[in-house]
Amino acid sequence: MGEVAVADPAVLVGVVSDQKAVHHVPHRTSCRALGVPEAWFYKWRRRPPEPTKREARRAAPAERIRYFFDRSGRTYGSPRITLDLWEEGWQVSQNTVAEIMAELGLQGREPPRRRRSPTRPGKRKAAPDLVRREFDAIAPDVLWWGDMTEIDTGEGKLYLASVHDAFSRRALGYAMGERHDAALVSAALQMAIATRGGQSALDNAAAESFHSVLKVEYIHRHGFATRTEARLKIATWIADCYDMKRRHSAAGGKPPAEFEWIIQEARARTDRKGRAA
Repeated sequence: MGEVAVADPAVLVGVVSDQKAVHHVPHRTSCRALGVPEAWFYKWRRRPPEPTKREARRAAPAERIRYFFDRSGRTYGSPRITLDLWEEGWQVSQNTVAEIMAELGLQGREPPRRRRSPTRPGKRKAAPDLVRREFDAIAPDVLWWGDMTEIDTGEGKLYLASVHDAFSRRALGYAMGERHDAALVSAALQMAIATRGGQSALDNAAAESFHSVLKVEYIHRHGFATRTEARLKIATWIADCYDMKRRHSAAGGKPPAEFEWIIQEARARTDRKGRAA
């Protein structure tokens, strides 16, 4: 049975239903009197109710919210997803995004517990604290930091050393191996130097937060049968996800690599204007 052209199908269906409920007139009789097929009446009555205005407003952003949540590896909460939506032109508040996520049963990762203070030098003689516990930088390559962490695999421990730029939080260099020794640290540092082509002051305390993110958002969600598998997958996550896609609050809500590019472009424009003047 095709669609029947009537001015307001919902009203017509209501009339037929009321005739049956109030006056005990059979549906067939009312349909015949109103000039509509009985099969059309039953088909229309089985239709799901029209969404409310609120439901309609939330339906479109809900699809994008689910997309961005899945793209983040199911780790993003409402603040970062709101930034993704704003970048696409959506006019939606963070509170609305949080409400929609709750309705969809989407929950980002719990933020890692903050340490009371960064790692501090112990009693043994250590290298001088060149940065004096200040872990922010005003430009790229003013300050790098680095640290080491261990990862479980089916073959045993795998150690990761990483080096980061304090300005954008970008992972400049990283290396993985079976031993946590100076050679591993040197390999990570050499990669960072190759990436930047220079050297900077180093500290290790702030890098602990990166390793926490890595473990909570990726390593703890995956298993690695071998060290080789762990190396490949972790390196891919760092280079493709963390540096290029994952939004960072310290980088203006942008991914580290994009943040650096934006700042470099802004400074280049300023330099060009200065030369032109």
